[in-house]
Amino acid sequence: MNTLLKIILERFDKVDQQFNEVLQRLDIIEQSQQEDIKGTLHLISKKVDSITYDIDAKKQESTIQK
Repeated sequence: MNTLLKIILERFDKVDQQFNEVLQRLDIIEQSQQEDIKGTLHLISKKVDSITYDIDAKKQESTIQK
């Protein structure tokens, strides 16, 4: 009976270790995705700033021409 219990505990430990490895991998994936999203949002923000600047510049040109 002790041998069976020992085998069960060893397998449980292996499953627990594998589960922890999966959780670590998921954390790494989540961090990577967050970094990708931050980068994308930064690029969008720069593009919006550029468009806003272009619009402001065109407004000033229009005002100067009048």
